[in-house]
Amino acid sequence: MLRNIGIGGLVGIVALLAGFGVVAYIDPIIAGGVALIFIGAALLVHAIIKAIATQFGMGDMV
Repeated sequence: MLRNIGIGGLVGIVALLAGFGVVAYIDPIIAGGVALIFIGAALLVHAIIKAIATQFGMGDMV
């Protein structure tokens, strides 16, 4: 999986985790809320991409 996202994706993941770590250090409750927002956004984007891929006949690829 990591080969598919490239170096930019890896840097993005590291930046995301570092930012989340800073927020968690300052206020764990806010960090929990931010984590839920990221999870919800990721699930929403996955559902949208799957719906679009299904419309183009590529539903099995996602």
